Amino acid sequence: MQPRTIDVSALWPKIRVLNRGLVEIPGAWVNPFTVSGDGRLVFATIHTDDWAGVAAIPTDGSGYTRIFQFANPDMDQVTGGSFDGRWLVWSESHDPADRGDWSIRAWDAESGQVQTVAEAPRKDGRTIPGPFVFPTVDHGMVAWAQTSPEGGREIHLYSLADRRDRILAAGDVGRSPVTFWWPYIIWQVRDQSGPEDRAGRVMTADATTGEPVEPTPAPAAIRHLWFMAASESVLAWTDGGILWVWRPGEAAARAVFRAPDGDYIQFLSIAGDLTTWDGVTGPWVADLRSGSVAKLPQLYGGRHARGTALLVVEPTSQVRSRHPPLRIRFADVGQFEPLPTCASSTPETD
Repeated sequence: MQPRTIDVSALWPKIRVLNRGLVEIPGAWVNPFTVSGDGRLVFATIHTDDWAGVAAIPTDGSGYTRIFQFANPDMDQVTGGSFDGRWLVWSESHDPADRGDWSIRAWDAESGQVQTVAEAPRKDGRTIPGPFVFPTVDHGMVAWAQTSPEGGREIHLYSLADRRDRILAAGDVGRSPVTFWWPYIIWQVRDQSGPEDRAGRVMTADATTGEPVEPTPAPAAIRHLWFMAASESVLAWTDGGILWVWRPGEAAARAVFRAPDGDYIQFLSIAGDLTTWDGVTGPWVADLRSGSVAKLPQLYGGRHARGTALLVVEPTSQVRSRHPPLRIRFADVGQFEPLPTCASSTPETD
């Protein structure tokens, strides 16, 4: 496979759009964790001298709305979140040294109310060791994978309308985050006799009822799933080393990028025709129109994508600290022309 790649300098004419969408709050440390699909709101943790918690920040620069105050600002932090246009959900870690101590909360943008969706299971008063919890929301339904009280894995589907929680699967469930591909929900079940490389099969269910649905051929062919992302027109996934994409109507999925030796592909998200992910040293982007791939600046930066919104987070210092200085820039990728094509097989960066 020879992925087409470009030098990151080819992105600069497009990155300039971000300079007109700088997200700043004077006197506050802002760390975003998701963005609305229309690009109007950034959701972030905010720390000021007198307040710390979750907030909604309009990208037009008109201030911000406090959503939820942390009970323990020195310990509480958001590890992941999602917004479906009405509901914001996020996972809240209460101890940086204990991934098993978490809460899932939801904010209703219409009523302004916050509810607690789930709390970490405990056994004999102690948390259960397990990976981070990454909830996702779509059409008022919340889904996530978590550790069970017995130490196994569970897939949960929660209705925010009637506050009903259902366990869709339990046992040898894959560690990859659950994905909504409306009207479906997708997760992985590992082969009982498979090796320790997450080999398994994809499961699909109705996202409203939780009833099993036969997966379409492309997802059904997946055997190694690390992360997945979906939009109305694209399904993307990775086994950690190769990025695959599939559009409904295509005969099979396409491998569009292979991570260089020593790198990997994780935390996929989609904005328009751009599929984005995090690598070892920072974020990457693949343009599905041209097939080009590029590494975004800066070193150890990040990005969030949904709908047509792309949010780029750039550290302005490589000095380690609890609240490192960040530059947060927003763009509507609908303004981007396709990235130019190139036949190089080795990703080039600045």
